[in-house]
Amino acid sequence: PTDCIALLEAISRWRIFNRELVEMLHEQMVDTIDRFTARDIVSAVRVMSEIQLARGFLLSRISRLAFENLHQFEATHMVTLIYAMHRLRFLSQSNLDDCMRLLEAELATLAPSYCTQLLFVLASMDSEYDKTHAALIEKVADNLDSLNLTSLVELCWTIAAKRDRESKALLTQALGAVYALKPPRNPASLQRMLEVMTDVELEWGDLGVNVPDTWRSAAEESERLAAEKTDVSRLHATVQQLLDELRPEPGTAWQTEVIFQRNLKLGPYFVEFVDKTNGICFEIDHVGRYASNVMRHRHLRMIPPPETFGCEKLAVANLGYWKWNHASDKADQMLLLKQLLAGTLSQ
Repeated sequence: PTDCIALLEAISRWRIFNRELVEMLHEQMVDTIDRFTARDIVSAVRVMSEIQLARGFLLSRISRLAFENLHQFEATHMVTLIYAMHRLRFLSQSNLDDCMRLLEAELATLAPSYCTQLLFVLASMDSEYDKTHAALIEKVADNLDSLNLTSLVELCWTIAAKRDRESKALLTQALGAVYALKPPRNPASLQRMLEVMTDVELEWGDLGVNVPDTWRSAAEESERLAAEKTDVSRLHATVQQLLDELRPEPGTAWQTEVIFQRNLKLGPYFVEFVDKTNGICFEIDHVGRYASNVMRHRHLRMIPPPETFGCEKLAVANLGYWKWNHASDKADQMLLLKQLLAGTLSQ
């Protein structure tokens, strides 16, 4: 297993994705899963999240092995594990709770960078760990100067997503530290910062921190490039095909005519699927996203629809990646879409 993980690490670092090689490594990891050590588990999940390798069977085996033996993991390993699992959209609330029961006694031992990762996961999962959040925020605030750019961005995203008004001064300080640096090429930090910029404008008022043009343009360009990737995504093409086939059905609960467009720009975001007539914004919470849709979709509900829309407020639907993945055939997928869209319209 260690050799397979090392090769995946090399693929991640070189940014050369060879599908045939990756599939061979994936099969070998499945075959040798019983030989994984705690360190192998953490390293495997981390690198899989970095190259966005979402393989359900392998992840389920790793998840079972990891969460049944959490007592063998160090605190830093547990944080890395749940951070990577969340990026792969494979972290359940119960698994998070199991980790937190062990981690809460170890918070004082965590380095600030691990604190921001844990804060990010808790905010992304919209979890009720307010005391833990406060303790981690306090520790990070005392060590703000030691944070790198990635950790600073995670901190800003967490405070904004949680609407943590008590940390307003810390958010202002962290934003100042972020904007003092050059925008990175890393799309994760850029896409998260676009959400932070939008949240500050919509909900925080004037913090006294100006967004440099270089940061804003880099974040907007990263959002555009992410939208272009979905244009060639097989997952999005399949969903679009089924959405195009949706028609009102007499005698059933589905009586809505929908016409979806791809990657329509609303506010700062390119929304994956938009129905102008009914005002539906529909997106997939897939592993290519570097943050959950929690804050992004909150913003879409707040943004006034353009005059060409037949509604006063946008309805936002979120399709879980693994929920879609578990729909076994076209009939199940169509039923899932109808249920999701009907629930969205009723709200």
